[in-house]
Amino acid sequence: MKALVKVEGVAGVLKVREVEDPVAASDQVLIEVKAGGICGSDVKHLQRVRETPVILGHEFSGEIIDVGSEVEGWEVGDRIASETSGHTCGHCYFCATGDYHLCRERKGLGSRMDGAFARYIAVPSRLLHSIPDEMGYDEAALVQPCADIVNAVTRKAEIHGGDTVVVHGPGPMGLLTTQVAKACGASLVIQTGHRGVRLDIAKEIGADVTIPVEEEDPVERIKEITGGIGADVVFEVSGAASAALQAFDEVRRKGQVIFIAGPPDPVEFSFRKILGGGLTVKGSIMSKWIDYERAVKLMSRGFVRAEPLITHRLPITEWREAFDAIMVAKTAGKVILTPV
Repeated sequence: MKALVKVEGVAGVLKVREVEDPVAASDQVLIEVKAGGICGSDVKHLQRVRETPVILGHEFSGEIIDVGSEVEGWEVGDRIASETSGHTCGHCYFCATGDYHLCRERKGLGSRMDGAFARYIAVPSRLLHSIPDEMGYDEAALVQPCADIVNAVTRKAEIHGGDTVVVHGPGPMGLLTTQVAKACGASLVIQTGHRGVRLDIAKEIGADVTIPVEEEDPVERIKEITGGIGADVVFEVSGAASAALQAFDEVRRKGQVIFIAGPPDPVEFSFRKILGGGLTVKGSIMSKWIDYERAVKLMSRGFVRAEPLITHRLPITEWREAFDAIMVAKTAGKVILTPV
């Protein structure tokens, strides 16, 4: 089969290579990949020199075509989305307490284990989640990022009916955050970001207010909207240092700041803003079983719309155009790659 591989020792280069078809082990299923989404981490993997070649891609959906001898509850023909924790130790504190996604020995699909930018992938059956017949495969590829956002919004933050929520960054993760926050009862969601296709999508999927940061001061605008009080919850999903700092000026006293993304380099910051404001500050990373189940339900019942986020669909052989749309032209929402 052909696969999109991050080649050893070469930053910024991927190659479409002919590799052996995977075979399902006794506890695995073999999946025919139907769609795979490009994630921000795939962009980082493209730019980073890796120790060994690896097939990228961890946001995917597909159909089971073979089942290992020890697998129960899954059959050939089942339509699935998958979690990403291809390997965990199974006995550390985090595994034992159900937070296996935080296992220090975790190996993620598309990162430290071969991923889904290929025709087939074999994964442990414990990672699987059923998707309903009415959910298209392209949409189902977004179950994985949606699960990460469900974790952040429903289990790290506390949103109450009537709350005002700010979401920094209208990338796919930010757009999913807006929708999940609305589903959790936020009455006003404010999306900040640079003017362009992504901010337009934010309006389409339910953002009540959009603030183009190159034209308006988001801190002043949010204070104006909230009568000087500030937002109840701010989700930082942009990864920009300026946005990370602004979050503490946009949130009300005793409010919440949740980091889903963060700047790559250290940022100078005064902790007086946290102490003086009595703020709750949390970080959120990845997700686990219940988050995937909730993501499937939110998407299948129309509370989260994935289709408007998808702007490009390309075969893996056109990977450069796909990544350029995200990194250079910046005209992309979610880009879906399909096998060849």
